[in-house]
Amino acid sequence: MDLKLVMQYPELMKGFEEHLIKELATESLLFYKDASEWKSKYDGNTPAQNLGKARSLYKEYVQAGSVLEINISSDMRSDLEVRIMTKDNVERTVFDAALKEMAFMLQTGPLNRFTSTAEYASIVEKLGLTATTTAEEA
Repeated sequence: MDLKLVMQYPELMKGFEEHLIKELATESLLFYKDASEWKSKYDGNTPAQNLGKARSLYKEYVQAGSVLEINISSDMRSDLEVRIMTKDNVERTVFDAALKEMAFMLQTGPLNRFTSTAEYASIVEKLGLTATTTAEEA
């Protein structure tokens, strides 16, 4: 089971979110969802809208000391600060490295633990999925 598949099914997403609340790790998934959504809407927004939302995401999830601060390296945090907070425009790919880092962290930690819970087994059975179903197969 991978993160992309979990995000395709509201029931799995809700169960995973509840699991993350228990692990006190919701910021990673919230950032992943919000930054992915921002990226998917990038082409339909003006440059000013993209920059404004990127700065909002930066302040909420990336800025050191923010309430929902994600766990990324200081180098990545500094790079994002320069690319978002000091420029007049922002590239569609600005969050790609952080998204990749959050996906890896979620996949190898909390998602692996979630897939061993009774709640997960119940949801998967209800949806008619198997533990080996991939996003491409769904």
